[in-house]
Amino acid sequence: MFFRTGKQAKTDPIDDFINSLDYWENINLRIALIRNANHEVSDQDAYNRATLDFKETESLKFQLEKVLKTGISN
Repeated sequence: MFFRTGKQAKTDPIDDFINSLDYWENINLRIALIRNANHEVSDQDAYNRATLDFKETESLKFQLEKVLKTGISN
């Protein structure tokens, strides 16, 4: 976050995106990232992991940012 005199602080678009998601959108994004990183994970296992990790916002932000910036998911 950058602070400039006379201007609003710049917000992080990834944080804004994650914060805009409802519960199910958040879970679906997590499932997609988990499955993208490991194609052998079953839908149920990915769902279980996504729900367990739901409150770990920093982890989701890191994973999403990594995929968006590098294209590497694992």
